[in-house]
Amino acid sequence: MGNVIDIDSKALDFIKQRGGILTVRLSPRHGCCGGLAKVAIAEANPPADSSLYQCHRYQNITLFIDPALIGQGLSLN
Repeated sequence: MGNVIDIDSKALDFIKQRGGILTVRLSPRHGCCGGLAKVAIAEANPPADSSLYQCHRYQNITLFIDPALIGQGLSLN
């Protein structure tokens, strides 16, 4: 998908089998001492609020991706 995110053929097939929608977002993880890290996760469902994401169509799937993750070299295998 250009510089948005790389999706290999097996992952693409998996997404299509689950309805053809993928959301890639940041998920906060809280540490034991008050720290916070945001981890990129991929889910085969639409986001709760699609207005917070960029939407892309690619090989018969719909990708919703957090704008902060675009061009970060992410790949889905």
